[in-house]
Amino acid sequence: MNMARDGMLLLLLLFCILFTYALLLVLLIANVVASWALTWTWPWMLSMGLG
Repeated sequence: MNMARDGMLLLLLLFCILFTYALLLVLLIANVVASWALTWTWPWMLSMGLG
């Protein structure tokens, strides 16, 4: 067994897992921010369009 290679594979696996979690977190935050922004701007845009 090559310890250096195993270490690199483990590091790569850890990096992939962390990258996946970070991507999911970013998507979740973007979704929440988008829905919050839509909730606040949609009535304003609607009233501006109707007014």
